Amino acid sequence: MFDPKAIDRIRAERAAWEANELAEFVKRQPESRPEYRTGSGLPVQRVYTPDTTKPQPLRFFCSGEKYEFWKSLIRTEGPTSLRRIKGFHDETLKGSWKGYRSSRLTKQWRVIYKVEGQTCRVYVERVTPHDYRR
Repeated sequence: MFDPKAIDRIRAERAAWEANELAEFVKRQPESRPEYRTGSGLPVQRVYTPDTTKPQPLRFFCSGEKYEFWKSLIRTEGPTSLRRIKGFHDETLKGSWKGYRSSRLTKQWRVIYKVEGQTCRVYVERVTPHDYRR
C-alpha cells in the first residue's frame, strides 16, 4: 500500500527529528515518565507514521473484514478503544453474560468478549437482536 522509498524517507525524517528537535526539547522539558501506556496497558509510541503502522482496511463489506479491524483495535489500542467507535455499539452484558462485553459487527453478528488482565477472551456469536442466551 505504501511506497517503500517513501517509507524509508519517513523513517529517516523521524530519526532526524528525534535526534535533533525532539532531543533539544526534552533537554529543556524532560518527559514526566519513561514510557506511556494506554488504559489497558499497551505501550504508546511518541509518533505514529506509515513506517510504524500497518495499513488497515477502511471499508467493511462483510463481518470478516470488520472482525479483523476489531481484532487490530484490541491489539493496538486496547478494549477501551471500541467504545469510541459508535458503529461497534460496544456494551456491557447482563444476566448469564455478566462480566462480558459485546461489540456489533453486523446486525446479525456480535463479538462477545471478556478482558482478564492482559488477555481478552473472545466468543463470536451469531445472535438475533437482544438474544444473548447461552
